[in-house]
Amino acid sequence: MKTLIVDIMSQLEEKIEGIKRKIEEKMRERGEAYADDVNVWHDNSAFDIANEELMVLRARLKDLEAQLDDPRP
Repeated sequence: MKTLIVDIMSQLEEKIEGIKRKIEEKMRERGEAYADDVNVWHDNSAFDIANEELMVLRARLKDLEAQLDDPRP
């Protein structure tokens, strides 16, 4: 049982690190979209898409971190 929990925690940690890397990438994309068009509040689809993807990734990260806090299968 202990090995199973360790394996689950290890997998969750790997997923969390992957999500964190994706968040960093999306933040760069959002920054580039902002730099390309400082009129971000209007008609900047690249900025909007990056923002929406960041929201999804952050929600996923929060879920994975909650699972890591309680790794019961």
